[in-house]
Amino acid sequence: MAASFDCGKATAQVERLICLNPKLSDLDGDLAAAYQAALASTSRADSIRREQREWLKARNACGTVQCLEAQYDKRLSELEDETEPSSTADQPYRFRQTKGAGTEVCDAYLKRLQATHFEHPPYCGRPENDSVPGFSLLHRVALSATETFALYNRVEGLFLRGDQYWAEHQEEFWKAKNSTFRPAQATLKSVDASLKADFLRVWRYEPPIDVENGATPDNLVVWYGEGVGPSGYCGGTPSNVPEPLRVNQLPFFVAAAGNAIDVDRTMKVFGARTDNRSAALAGQPKEPHMIGSHISFFEYKGVYYFDTFLDASQDGQDEAKAYRLANTLAVFLNKSGETREMCEYHVIQ
Repeated sequence: MAASFDCGKATAQVERLICLNPKLSDLDGDLAAAYQAALASTSRADSIRREQREWLKARNACGTVQCLEAQYDKRLSELEDETEPSSTADQPYRFRQTKGAGTEVCDAYLKRLQATHFEHPPYCGRPENDSVPGFSLLHRVALSATETFALYNRVEGLFLRGDQYWAEHQEEFWKAKNSTFRPAQATLKSVDASLKADFLRVWRYEPPIDVENGATPDNLVVWYGEGVGPSGYCGGTPSNVPEPLRVNQLPFFVAAAGNAIDVDRTMKVFGARTDNRSAALAGQPKEPHMIGSHISFFEYKGVYYFDTFLDASQDGQDEAKAYRLANTLAVFLNKSGETREMCEYHVIQ
């Protein structure tokens, strides 16, 4: 999305900074759209206009890109809070496209999101929907308790401890010390119980999907809940958590051997492009940093894409930016060995 003003006539330093930076230009266009939406949907129009004038003064005082980004993120969050949610009971969530307008798959996916009935928050999953032309349904096949158990230690070790062989290494460590102590581990019975309680879901696709769009179906498994992060009922509010619970859903490629994760291939496709988290403790592995915490897949006109809510856990982010990221759904395409972002949508409840 372009800036909301004519860059050819920009004379102020702040306007030139915005026009020279594609991200700031997009943010300016997003903010203009959010401002108009807020004015049209609230009884506080006069107050919003006054607040907008005050915000412009603060924005115009910025001399750096970082300052401008912070101002835009803060004001966007304020305006989106002003926008009254839809009164339609069937669709309590609305989606505003913030990247990829004019790109066919992005425009089509927006229509699909708008046509989808969400029984749970979108960050808990985007239901299959082929009502919009071009989309095909993907068919999930649940892994059995035995199949899930065979992968459980690998998954928990990698995604929670940074080492898929953590359980074996612990066994070797305590055996070398002639100790009878062993860390608690999952059993087939406990895994079966978690599956039945819906704290854990594990599936592959049948027919297999080609996430890398290389004409060869992938040995892909998707793991939801226990083992890759918090477990519980997504969207619920446990007594010890101030915000609704978000449950992780992470995909990985299974190595040819069968019961191991192909970490390099998984991270090449689904790994975050940057990792600004605090360094791990000295000598301790860091769990892999995925591009998002709830990854889903869809097929549009024979091409496979994946979507996820963006990561809001990076160090050093202010509250407004973290809120915006946590409510931004992004679509990615992997092709020719490269993952690139195609679209973004901001979710308004």
